[in-house]
Amino acid sequence: MRAGARAHKLYALQEATEHYQEALRRIEKGPADQTVEQRQIVHAALGELLTIASQYEQAVPHLDQALALASARDDADAQAHACRWLARLHELRGEYAPALDWVERGLAVLAGRETSEAAEMLLISGLVYTRQGEYDNALAYCTRALHIAEKLNVAPALARAHNMLGHIARLHGDRIAAIEQFRRAFDLHQRTGDLHGQATMYNQIAMPISTWANGARRNKTMSTRAPSLIKSVTCTIAQSPITTWAGFCVTKAARAKR
Repeated sequence: MRAGARAHKLYALQEATEHYQEALRRIEKGPADQTVEQRQIVHAALGELLTIASQYEQAVPHLDQALALASARDDADAQAHACRWLARLHELRGEYAPALDWVERGLAVLAGRETSEAAEMLLISGLVYTRQGEYDNALAYCTRALHIAEKLNVAPALARAHNMLGHIARLHGDRIAAIEQFRRAFDLHQRTGDLHGQATMYNQIAMPISTWANGARRNKTMSTRAPSLIKSVTCTIAQSPITTWAGFCVTKAARAKR
């Protein structure tokens, strides 16, 4: 399982999946009553990986099994984790009602406890509401998630909360607020060594900046703030090992403002 966890951290999805599948085959050869926790962990990991890889039909049985085993162990946190990924799976498939149902089920299992899983599930609800154009609800859920993540100082959830706030700001047409939120998320991903998260934020930042050069010429407020903010963002991402198309966009936009 350790090899799978290492590959998962590096976002090597296929390699991680193969390691966990092999681990599950070995575990299932042992006594069922003595391997409940191990099986629950592996099924949860496989369900998560397969969901990320968009292999939803294969992911569902693993998440269902992870939830059943967590329930058998009376492990509320593990149950919430399974509910979170079932919610995420349905959100990715555009099945918003069941996604929200799974969030509510996961939060109910936690019985009001403010955990990292609670923050992640609230963010899924926020994302669903942005898909449905209900931005006030999205902001409310995101703000609750941000409060929990800040209280617990959980960097991954905190980064996703700032990403969501940036997404909402961008939907409202506020590029400045969006970039500032995306930059905060980028910094958190960089602090934890999450290369995939950095790459995602790199592209999130690039989208509003890539259209800023032309817009700033027509907008006095943007003309005043754009140069310093673009310079700050460019300096921040220049220190990252991530090199993507977004880097070109940021550099191009910065040069256009000189």
